[in-house]
Amino acid sequence: MSNPGHIAKGLTSDDVAARRRTWGWNELPRVRKADPLRILLRQFTGLLVMILIVAAAIAFYLGHRVDTLAIAMVVLLNAALGFVQEWRAETALEALRSTMSLIARVIRDAIEQTIPARELVPDDHAPLKAGDKVPADLRLIRSVQLRLDASVLTEQSVPVGKSLEADSASVFVGTAVVEGRWAGIVTVIGLQTEFGQIASLTGKIDEKQTHLQIQLGRMATALPVVTLLIVVAVVSVGLWSGRDLSEVFMIGRPLAVAIVP
Repeated sequence: MSNPGHIAKGLTSDDVAARRRTWGWNELPRVRKADPLRILLRQFTGLLVMILIVAAAIAFYLGHRVDTLAIAMVVLLNAALGFVQEWRAETALEALRSTMSLIARVIRDAIEQTIPARELVPDDHAPLKAGDKVPADLRLIRSVQLRLDASVLTEQSVPVGKSLEADSASVFVGTAVVEGRWAGIVTVIGLQTEFGQIASLTGKIDEKQTHLQIQLGRMATALPVVTLLIVVAVVSVGLWSGRDLSEVFMIGRPLAVAIVP
């Protein structure tokens, strides 16, 4: 990829253009912005939640305000928790994008210049100093007392040292320089970086469910049907035995609520 001439003078404009045609831009893909209202409304569409809503409506009609309030609180709490979880999942990729550096210093045509980080290409010569974010995955070629904050990737709260040794010569996009000065050669950009791989996996979370998710999905489909069958059976037996309609509903409603996990 790189050669000594590139290290001394950096890439030329022609080199950059050729690599961009091959590699594209140093950025993560943009995703459609999540609609908070749609996510919130989605929390009230599940069959189990619908059972609770119907039970609350029946309790309200029969004048049982305390029961109505209790069921409504359960529905609202479930919606709030579901909304928070889905919102975090929907905005995870955008959150990763926001942690990437917006600018980068490079040496091109033997001149050090500042460019948007998205314009980096493999083999770019990128010098950095304390306070800078690493704009792409790099291989160190010079290093003076370099220490990095890699918590975004490793969750380590203590800065880690880097050197030119083989096992320590790679630094990754998203990390930040805490101490020292150094220079590196860009190895990969965008989705090919370590950070990009994480973002790619984040975007594919919903494409394949785990075995537990599949089993829970089946239970969530079957449980409302079983619940309704039991409630209908109890109500039917109550009416057949001559009990008052309101009394029968009083028996069936808490039963339906109790079955919902």
